[in-house]
Amino acid sequence: MKRALTLSVALVLPALFVVAPGSAHNVHPGFLEVIERDSGELDITWKVPLYKGKRLAIDPLFPPGFRAVSERSVTAAAASFVERWKVVPGEGGMAGRELRIKGLEATMTDVLVRVSLADGRVHRVVLRPNEPSTVVPEGGGPEDTGGPITAGLTMLDRFRLPGLLFAAFAMALLPASRKRGIVLCTAALLAGSVAGYALPGISAAGIFASRSGLSEDEGERVLHGLLLNTYRSFSNEKEEAAYDQLARSVVGELLAEVYLQNRDSMTMDEAEGARTVIDRLDVKEIESMEEVGDGRIAVTATWDVFGSVRHWGHEHYRCNTYRAQLILVPDGDYWKLAGVQILDEERVI
Repeated sequence: MKRALTLSVALVLPALFVVAPGSAHNVHPGFLEVIERDSGELDITWKVPLYKGKRLAIDPLFPPGFRAVSERSVTAAAASFVERWKVVPGEGGMAGRELRIKGLEATMTDVLVRVSLADGRVHRVVLRPNEPSTVVPEGGGPEDTGGPITAGLTMLDRFRLPGLLFAAFAMALLPASRKRGIVLCTAALLAGSVAGYALPGISAAGIFASRSGLSEDEGERVLHGLLLNTYRSFSNEKEEAAYDQLARSVVGELLAEVYLQNRDSMTMDEAEGARTVIDRLDVKEIESMEEVGDGRIAVTATWDVFGSVRHWGHEHYRCNTYRAQLILVPDGDYWKLAGVQILDEERVI
């Protein structure tokens, strides 16, 4: 699905988390979040839904060797219980291990699972009655570039010094080397190859690490902050406060457009008794970053939005995925959004 949408459409909160007719009578989805700390310890948040006032008989099942090191704290929500506890994993941590929702096969609900690993990777999947388990992928950390061109450059970089030495030696053997001063060139080439190899911070693969004024890691952090602040700005009940918070992330004509459309939508939402709360935003991937003039950077990225909608006494958890091209512009000491074209969108749960 390729559709050109404006940022205002992508960030209208009720449009993100529309409650389908009749969905208030369905079993709410569950939510399992696993956060792996640097120590290896896991922070668990388990939101288990209620059905006819009773807790569903489902529970996360961790791999053998994983053990709880704290009691579960339980908080009652509108249509669920939220449980939190800590777990010490077995050898090797979460990567490559299976997570299962015990009892899910006997229900008619789904469970959104989000695993945040200590190396920065995030594994997100929806488990269903016919697919109640998932395996957390191994490898592929944020330091992996993953592209065949970059991988080839990395391989070439490993053999840079032997290759240069061989080239220098071959040139020195040429019959006309002395007449044409190639001996001096060979000496310079040898010195340059050794000096270049001795620079640990410079590699062939590193040439493509940053194509703009922002590195990929910096771009991810900037986008996360801008998008999350934009979504959450409309949680302010006062219009002036909402506008001021939005202005920290959005600039130019886009600011007025996003503000007006979101406020109109939220006014309708309040009249219908609905309230949207954004819980989390994950930038999943930065596909490209390109300077487009005047300090502006075009970024193609994919992100997940997690949130809940409270509607007539019911609460519905939602997750949407968006892929878009965003325009970042420098505004003083900060980056702001000047435009977004939504390329794809998907309702995950």
